Amino acid sequence: MFRLQMSSIPDRSPELLLSSRSNSGESSDESVSDSFSADLFLDTTFVVTFFSSVCFLYSALVRIEPCILMR
Repeated sequence: MFRLQMSSIPDRSPELLLSSRSNSGESSDESVSDSFSADLFLDTTFVVTFFSSVCFLYSALVRIEPCILMR
């Protein structure tokens, strides 16, 4: 799935992307803040997913542990 996403993106060097952004009138500060907010969103999503999975595993362990101790 990751390879399909990467192959669908056209090959552009970072220099071409920077020059096309500067020609379109966007400032470099806006592009930096956009990438920062996207990275922050991904980091937040990862942290929330990680903690929810830890809580789920802990609750499953708390339910299973008495069954193991009874044997």
